[in-house]
Amino acid sequence: MRVREQCILLLETYKDCRRTWDLDGIGGVRINQSLLTTAATRYVHDIDRLKQLDDVGASERAKQACYMAKWILRMRPVYFELSGQHADTAHSFLNETFALRAIFASLGLRLSSLHHRFRQLLLYTFHYKQFEEDSFLPCLELLGWIARQDPYRPMLIGAPAR
Repeated sequence: MRVREQCILLLETYKDCRRTWDLDGIGGVRINQSLLTTAATRYVHDIDRLKQLDDVGASERAKQACYMAKWILRMRPVYFELSGQHADTAHSFLNETFALRAIFASLGLRLSSLHHRFRQLLLYTFHYKQFEEDSFLPCLELLGWIARQDPYRPMLIGAPAR
């Protein structure tokens, strides 16, 4: 996927994030287009290098999602434009939520179906711990596996939608 296409997908993900954030009383949340483009460019370069080293196909979507999250978390393109009020702790994880939503979208999973406690743990890890795509890959593969296994869904993923 080329940079322009990746930017479009990330902008759509950002719009989805904005719809879920309760931003009443807080100045606007914005996205820095330059940082988003840089994140998309570096992601595409990483994927190109990965494809040269390994034969990466559609089965490697989890690995590609990890690279995308890495660049979102490093570039941090989402920011507050505060208007006299400060954001509370619930809003301090903007880029982390954006990265997590981008991961889930690329894997074809719904972030809303992820158990709330596990989602909070992932956001905390993204925010306060050093994120490396290789160390996060087993977690993503496990999430993908759990999402496909009905008896195990309630462990991390909410019950299937009826």
